Amino acid sequence: MNLTKIFFIAIFLLSPIIAFSQEYIKVPDTILVHNGQNYKLPIYADLNLDEVNSISVKFNYSYSLIDINSVQTTESTIMSGQNPVYNINVVNKDTSEIIISTESINKSGNSVLCYIELETLYGLDSLAFFNPIEVKINGEIKENVNLIPAQIKVGYALEPIIKEGISKVYPNPFDGFFIVEFGIENPTKLDFGIFSSLGQNVMTVPNPSGLNYTFTNSKGEVIVNPLNYEFAKGHYKLEIKAIPWEFSSGLYFLQLTTKSGFFNTNLLHIK
Repeated sequence: MNLTKIFFIAIFLLSPIIAFSQEYIKVPDTILVHNGQNYKLPIYADLNLDEVNSISVKFNYSYSLIDINSVQTTESTIMSGQNPVYNINVVNKDTSEIIISTESINKSGNSVLCYIELETLYGLDSLAFFNPIEVKINGEIKENVNLIPAQIKVGYALEPIIKEGISKVYPNPFDGFFIVEFGIENPTKLDFGIFSSLGQNVMTVPNPSGLNYTFTNSKGEVIVNPLNYEFAKGHYKLEIKAIPWEFSSGLYFLQLTTKSGFFNTNLLHIK
């Protein structure tokens, strides 16, 4: 084998190693919902930190679609200590630049450089960009860092699909208490009945008897007067704190009744 062939084979074998060892700053592609909520966008990085005393990274981004609120770090990010210094410069109505810099370096940090807390400004189905464009290490521009941009899709929140009925009961078997998770598709008043294996109704909620039970909505808010309450579309929980001697051990049936019909599941009580 001549020297030319040996040379090309060596390049071929070494090229994956060279590619995988390249340093980078990466912003991940992501989808964000326009609903007034803040998001933490991770900035990924793989940098040789052996001789690093300061890091500065410049990004440009869609000024009309993204509002940056803060830059944050954690104990495991490469940028460490207090939240790093950042400056925002508006280039034009569509583009702005942010420069993030710090002298607090966590040399044993994970693959995340920092987090950018942002809020999306518009939808529907808008496409924003967030691109790293320059890296400085110890005040000097580092040329051999792969700068990987991102596309951020911005859209409105989709209305969740709600399937009416009982979705989960736990613990099951139960002793003393159990929790029912259920969904309501159309506004309705409702009740839950607990029946023995012989068909005897041993408990109904809501009821005015003072039985210890609690309804909560998906936000964890307690429904104060569930007896005459019209449950809107959504997910709910019912917790029943049954006195153990009110039930003998055995199989029971739990039935949810709404305007849409009846929904049933099994309960096993063990003392």
